[in-house]
Amino acid sequence: MRGARDGAACELLYATGLRNSELCSVNLSDINWEAGQVLVRRGKGNKQRIVLAYPRALHAVRYWIRFWRREYLRRDIEQAVFLGEYGDRIQRQQ
Repeated sequence: MRGARDGAACELLYATGLRNSELCSVNLSDINWEAGQVLVRRGKGNKQRIVLAYPRALHAVRYWIRFWRREYLRRDIEQAVFLGEYGDRIQRQQ
């Protein structure tokens, strides 16, 4: 499970150039699957921007969401893409 999450996170980091803290803040609604875009709401300097991601990275993230994310999910209201062991949004250090 953790391998799928970490692999998807690494693919997305590499594909988009996101910072660790930006990756942690990505929500499900921030990904535009059709356009291959990720909305970064809290970027450096609290600026918002849109970054492009290549299909392989989005495929890895979609795989994580579809097959493994629910194993970590503890509260149905959690919107974070990447979850930690306790079902909350992952932290930079993870």
